[in-house]
Amino acid sequence: MLHDSAPRVLASHLTKIDLELALQPGSGNRNGLSGLELATLPHGRQARLDLIERSECLKLVVAVTVLAGATAIERAATISKWIKVAIDTKTALGNLYGFCGVMLGLCLPQIQRLANTWHLLRQKHTDEAFSFEAKLRPTLRAMNECTNPQAPNTTLPHLLPIALLGERGPEDILGTVAPSGLATAILSPWENSAPDCGLSIVWSHLESARKMTENLPLFRRNAEIVLEGSRSDELLSDAFRTEFHIKFLWGSRGATVAPEERHLKFIQVLDAMFDKCSSSEVTA
Repeated sequence: MLHDSAPRVLASHLTKIDLELALQPGSGNRNGLSGLELATLPHGRQARLDLIERSECLKLVVAVTVLAGATAIERAATISKWIKVAIDTKTALGNLYGFCGVMLGLCLPQIQRLANTWHLLRQKHTDEAFSFEAKLRPTLRAMNECTNPQAPNTTLPHLLPIALLGERGPEDILGTVAPSGLATAILSPWENSAPDCGLSIVWSHLESARKMTENLPLFRRNAEIVLEGSRSDELLSDAFRTEFHIKFLWGSRGATVAPEERHLKFIQVLDAMFDKCSSSEVTA
């Protein structure tokens, strides 16, 4: 399905599901508030957890599709496809939340250590390799540090930092528990390097969250514009739903396990898949 669909089609279906989660008014105990609005409020814990879970799952799905390739050439082609999806998700569709999820998968150590795969990517998919290193990675870093200006066509802003910050407890601040994989990728780099331990960046993200809710009508209008006329494939839409990702990655029984445990165990799966890829990295 990944290789049979155009990058823009994949990006559109990913974005539609993201928009359902973050922009559509909720019912029941959500009191008509969108996921984006709830994620910025003290009582919006479930909305934050949903955003975090979706990013975690998309990250792992991207990694699995790459590591499932039998040869370095296949893996390079898959990485190239995901880079194109990331570009369309961000640039054409203005979905920074979805863009972040795809990039987190491509930036995982198990993917980055595929040296021959990346060598072949630079040889055979030069434009995508250049875009990833020169544009996409610096953009994600700037987004995490809250220094990236918001494009006028934004449909979904960078929601993950505010979701992660909102779910931090005293044990996270004191360092008595290990940070999650997403917190390590999104928050730790600037927390550990900024002279003020990242306090000014935290403040910037809080200010950004306030502006997100103010700009909600703009995001919805942009979403209508960028998705106008796009056709929806039910099977492809289901493939981008978090519920499918959870069952695909962990199975029906594993889906009931606590998220932290599920995520940690799947990193071991990625390590095993990477080890299996190592032999074809040498012989490719």
